[in-house]
Amino acid sequence: MRLVEVVRGARTSPDALATVMKLAMTIGKVAAVSAVCYGFIGNRMAEVYMREAEFLLMEGANPGRSIARSSRSAWRWGRAACSTWRASTSAPRR
Repeated sequence: MRLVEVVRGARTSPDALATVMKLAMTIGKVAAVSAVCYGFIGNRMAEVYMREAEFLLMEGANPGRSIARSSRSAWRWGRAACSTWRASTSAPRR
């Protein structure tokens, strides 16, 4: 897995955080900084999507149409957001 979650505690120094972020980049990982909380970032995000999908189903939504359409839109939005983020955080190549 390319994603590594870096948990920033109350006493985490900026130097320690910078070192871990640099290490993650060196070994080819994508680091995401989070605070101390329950679960992993991806699971916390998925929980919200799953809950909303369940609400749609309980209200009678057609899973074949509604959810597939919203997933395609979310996929396009997610790719655009990632491209923008990478462009803004990438170091110039030498």
